[in-house]
Amino acid sequence: MQNGIQENERHPKKQAEYLIDKLYEHYDNYIEKSYRYEQENKSITKLFEKWFRGFDSSASDSMHQEFLDGIDKIVTQLSEQLKQIQQDAPDLCSDFAEKAVRRLMAPKIPRNQPRSNAEWYMTIAEYQCAPLLPYLKLEVMEELRGTIFKVSRRMMFPKEREFFDEFERILKAKREQA
Repeated sequence: MQNGIQENERHPKKQAEYLIDKLYEHYDNYIEKSYRYEQENKSITKLFEKWFRGFDSSASDSMHQEFLDGIDKIVTQLSEQLKQIQQDAPDLCSDFAEKAVRRLMAPKIPRNQPRSNAEWYMTIAEYQCAPLLPYLKLEVMEELRGTIFKVSRRMMFPKEREFFDEFERILKAKREQA
């Protein structure tokens, strides 16, 4: 019985489900931590304390870096599982990839509004979903292209442009296969 449970936990589909749950949990924890951090540092006393002592951003920086490192680790592991799933169940593989990519694609706020540090780091995390793009269905990629790339290429940030080019390359290959 114990061997059956352990074998089931090692199954790529179960691992993919676990990693997607972990991805959502990772985002939720990060959003909660960053919100709490920003609320704690909004008071007038904190502002004067930062002014007198100098702002120590190390607590904030480590929180953001841990978030990005966690995203990278989860996406890498998920990509490995999807590679195995794709052989037996390409539709399920695409569903898993879509669920993860949609979570990684943070809602865009208009560029003329200021972003919090957390929103900037979630934007950076979006570009880490590139290894999952080949597992998406053509129609999902077409839809995503219309929703996530609303800014012209020349107005994009360098990493955003790099991600866009990779996205376009994969989309073109999928169109040619169809």
